[in-house]
Amino acid sequence: MFHWCLERAALLGGKNVTPMPKLKPTSRKYHDFDDINLEDEYWNQGDPIRFTNPEIRRMLSLAKAGENDVFCDFGSGFGQNLIIALTEFGVRKAIGLESDDTRAWRSGNRLEELGLDKRGRGTIVFGPFEDFKDAELRKVTILFYGLAGGDDIVPRLQRVWKDSKIRRRLIWNDWHPIPEAFPDEVEYPFFLTYFPQTRRTYPAREWLKRVVLQPENLIKYSVKHSERDLWTEFAHNMDVLQFRGDVAGYKERLRRVSAEN
Repeated sequence: MFHWCLERAALLGGKNVTPMPKLKPTSRKYHDFDDINLEDEYWNQGDPIRFTNPEIRRMLSLAKAGENDVFCDFGSGFGQNLIIALTEFGVRKAIGLESDDTRAWRSGNRLEELGLDKRGRGTIVFGPFEDFKDAELRKVTILFYGLAGGDDIVPRLQRVWKDSKIRRRLIWNDWHPIPEAFPDEVEYPFFLTYFPQTRRTYPAREWLKRVVLQPENLIKYSVKHSERDLWTEFAHNMDVLQFRGDVAGYKERLRRVSAEN
């Protein structure tokens, strides 16, 4: 039975899972990543691999990922973030949560063929994200959340990660900003929020400045930007990313967490 099937049964409450057939193993080594043709692959729910390898390295470098970390990716697609985390950053464990059975099967095969599933280091959990147990989430030190929404994940992390002596990290990106998470560190297009959070309320303008005025080293701070200016640029950026329709929702979410309301 696939390792990801076993993990699903363990982490999602012991539900029965029917395994999918294995692909024939190959002799590929770790760094032979070009094993898929994305133009021919399954695309039903967004990009199965969102970022290039250099972008993934930038994300994991921002998080300072290393051998003591457990990395988790909500909506892991074909598992490319997990592969880079395991092979190049040497994380102790990498967990991909995927609600689409085809993608879970595909990514499970990729990890197995690269030998990254040994001793449970690389794991795919197939099932609804909300069914991932708090006890398992508490073991995670770095969570990448690249999905739409995000307003539900922050309260959950506030609860699950609140008493930790470990400085856990939530990473998100410009496709799906999270107004409930103040970006403590930035390596555009990625943003990092520490948990327990350093700030839980803040003026909307401060969040917008951190998200919009990037890269920071190229911004002339002698030029004053009003909150209206920042919202205009934010809306433009979301328009380019084809998410302009979400701007009103971001405004309402940021209003709720803003110290100014």
